[in-house]
Amino acid sequence: MTSSMKLPATFLSFSSHQPRGSSHCSVASAAYAAEPRLSEGAVVSKKTPRPKFEPSIWADFFLSYSNPLAYSDNQRSMEERAEYLKKEVAKLIVNSRTDSLPEKLHLIDVLERLCVDHLFEEEINAVMDEISDADVSDCELHTFRDEDGIFEAEDARDLLSLYNAAHLTTHGEGILDEAISFTKKQLRSLMPKVVEGSLAHDINSALEIPLPRRVRIYESNYFMSTYEKGASVNEMIMELAKLGYNFMQIHHQQELKIITRLSNLFLLKLCSILINVKNVFYMCVQVVEEFATRNKALLC
Repeated sequence: MTSSMKLPATFLSFSSHQPRGSSHCSVASAAYAAEPRLSEGAVVSKKTPRPKFEPSIWADFFLSYSNPLAYSDNQRSMEERAEYLKKEVAKLIVNSRTDSLPEKLHLIDVLERLCVDHLFEEEINAVMDEISDADVSDCELHTFRDEDGIFEAEDARDLLSLYNAAHLTTHGEGILDEAISFTKKQLRSLMPKVVEGSLAHDINSALEIPLPRRVRIYESNYFMSTYEKGASVNEMIMELAKLGYNFMQIHHQQELKIITRLSNLFLLKLCSILINVKNVFYMCVQVVEEFATRNKALLC
């Protein structure tokens, strides 16, 4: 992987090797090994404690690591494939205007959870404009409550969707606060009965941190694995999401390589400065000691 490699700009708007021993410790040890020693009878007689530098968790691993996908030929083919898939998925979104409202919402939700929605902002906005003009009177939140105003819902997946959506509430929206309390209680009671592994995971994750409050790029990594196994998976969207994730991984590895190199240079410079500061300090101590010896009477 070379530092000059460029990644597709569209994917930069998203976020088995063992690391070797850190060179930070060896640099610090060499610097302090060269420090001057106090002469006998010096004012500062205590040995100065040496700071302990915690090694980096990745050490110099990224300085020599090269991602196989980062080679120019591989990257070029990935970019070409990504551009083709973007055009095809864009057509898919445009054609979804004839689909039912739930199908449109499901498609947009998949794109968002896979972190590729930023590639289709114009197409998604056009679909959302159509949805905002649609008649959704049958889908109002009040229709999910009985005559006494109590929420009615039993399906675990429906409850999970309502629970996550309700966390988009703003201050003063009491009905959404009630929806959160109701769905949280229902989901906790349904947990022992949920058999599907991915649904159980989604419920547990939502009860810990609701979906709108999670870091999307981390969430997308898990969602890829569950969406790929689902019956409604779209292969083009799935492949585009994987390419986007690989591009971001290469980009972050490049950044870590640069940070590691700069941190090593900074540490060398810092150690050099510290040695110079200590030399000046010891010289000052010696000057004060000599002055005190020659002028004992004056100081008393």
